[in-house]
Amino acid sequence: MTGSPPSSRRDIAIGALLMTTAMLSFVLLDSVLKHLVRTHDALLLTFFRNLAQAFILVMLVPVFGPAAMLRTGRPALHVARSVFLIGTTILMTLSLKYLGLVETYAITFTAPLIAVLVAAAVLRERVSRGQWICILVGFAGVLVILQPAGATASWALLYPLGMAAVNGCFHVLTRYTGRTEPPMAMLFHASMWATLLSALPPGAKEALIGAH
Repeated sequence: MTGSPPSSRRDIAIGALLMTTAMLSFVLLDSVLKHLVRTHDALLLTFFRNLAQAFILVMLVPVFGPAAMLRTGRPALHVARSVFLIGTTILMTLSLKYLGLVETYAITFTAPLIAVLVAAAVLRERVSRGQWICILVGFAGVLVILQPAGATASWALLYPLGMAAVNGCFHVLTRYTGRTEPPMAMLFHASMWATLLSALPPGAKEALIGAH
């Protein structure tokens, strides 16, 4: 018999639906951030973004149970993931401040290529020839959209490129952490640490954002 078994096909369909819903949610979130960043600094928005997520996850503790969301044997990994999460949000917010939403998203599509490179080097994951072709074709599409030699090239492109790099590392670390940690615990602890670490005093915010 050829093809994937029913359970695998169902899992793929569910995964695709969840990923599509997540991407739609990110588009809506980033649209709101682009509006707010005109009058608010990036670190403040990062804090409230993480605070909102943490609040929702706290409300879900009775639903999934404390054991599923609070118990962890790898707290250091969650802290590391939260640092990448904060970096991703800050760089994405700054990208939206200086670039258009379409341009920002086009550049951040380099994140899968970065994630694959890091996963292959660090996690020793095998990447098939077909996967490499799809990733490189997608990256070529990014270059076509950006026209690097054209008028769109500027220093502000470093923000989404940095976001793609940090986000790629975040996903690789998430995959590594997921080998031993349950999904809801990963969401809960990363969100809580990101909220705490992004709650910086005003002096620290000014030092980090500088002239921004």
